[in-house]
Amino acid sequence: MLSETQKKIFKHWYKRARTEAGNYDDGIKFFYLYLCLNIVLADESREDRDREMLEWSKINQNTIRNSFERLMNEEKPNKTLIGSMKALQKLSEEKLIESNTGKPPLKINDCRNYAEVIEVIYRIRCNLFHGNKNPDKKRDMLLIRFSTQALEKWVGNIHLELFRYN
Repeated sequence: MLSETQKKIFKHWYKRARTEAGNYDDGIKFFYLYLCLNIVLADESREDRDREMLEWSKINQNTIRNSFERLMNEEKPNKTLIGSMKALQKLSEEKLIESNTGKPPLKINDCRNYAEVIEVIYRIRCNLFHGNKNPDKKRDMLLIRFSTQALEKWVGNIHLELFRYN
């Protein structure tokens, strides 16, 4: 579980995603929300590299994975989350999500599959952070938008769990 300092940092970035980024900048909001995921993954996995954190999260029970699976398997899943996940799946099926480092392209075959989803969101994060998402390309902006919408619900759920009694 996160220390009080890490909770404070998580809460700070989550608040900035909700307020400062507002509804006008999906890229900035994505960045803040991904930071929240990263804080939890780094703490629970005790890894310091993103790749090791992701691999650890796919084979171990953890807050990020548990939250995703709980949200996706609710009797009445959130329509925004399901819609965003299905839109990401469709975009990745129409054209695979490339890497700017020569890694094999990715797609989501099942939007309820944590391993596929976290890999695609991580790929979008890498492409955005390393300059491979073009604001003039509609598809790139849709990938960021749908990822951000999914992260809003996912990280929001983690926020609720972390601060339920505060």
